[in-house]
Amino acid sequence: MTHTKPSHLLYFQGVEGIPIKTVYEDLKEGMINLFQDLNDHMKQRWCPDNHNHSYHEGDLRRLKREQVQFNVRTNDRCMVIGKERESVGELMNQLATVEIMFCVLDEFMNKFPRIMVEECHPTTSSQEQGTPEGPARPRDKGHDLILRQRGGVSDVLHCVEISDVMGTGNNNKKIDKDLETLANSHQMHAEGGPHHFYLACSPESQKHLYRSKGWKKEFAARIDDPHTNSSKTCFLNEVPCDILQKIQESKKT
Repeated sequence: MTHTKPSHLLYFQGVEGIPIKTVYEDLKEGMINLFQDLNDHMKQRWCPDNHNHSYHEGDLRRLKREQVQFNVRTNDRCMVIGKERESVGELMNQLATVEIMFCVLDEFMNKFPRIMVEECHPTTSSQEQGTPEGPARPRDKGHDLILRQRGGVSDVLHCVEISDVMGTGNNNKKIDKDLETLANSHQMHAEGGPHHFYLACSPESQKHLYRSKGWKKEFAARIDDPHTNSSKTCFLNEVPCDILQKIQESKKT
């Protein structure tokens, strides 16, 4: 048997077909544990006895590079902490995507209370680290979130990419990469059962789509305007099939 060490900060270890409410509650528990460990780190390293101490830009840069040690907690939850340590900067970056994941799970839970979770990767990484017992393996196949809605003739799969990192707009071209991932999946499942594809992002990333050109501008014309929906903390946009096809076509030119 091949063993690998998970490199996901929050790691989905559940079998396929877990009720969405269970995943939501387990993700919340994992978040609480991460914040508790981060809080403990800050108390030990950055809470001086002199309360008049002032922090400088160099302190903040150093803080982002510091490694937070996580307490490994053994439990039977489907969402567990999969790394022993992470830098503060990367932790904050990944927590931005987890915040959007919460919003997405909540929206689907309200629409389809009995929907099941096939995959949930709120803090994915490019690969897993190999161990002496086995080699590294590539990132989980699929999407950040895959939900299965039981149907009469065939099940419906809802595939979601979470397109958010710290900052604003299209950081690291994350939106472009996620839309391409959805387009590739759409092409792969063209002959399969019913699939729906979604891009989830913050209001800041949604505004980037409204400033875009080409097929992204056409996509933006069909989704919620972030300027008139300022109270929303995240946007869950279903990507139409014709837009996914245009994304594929644009890659050929």
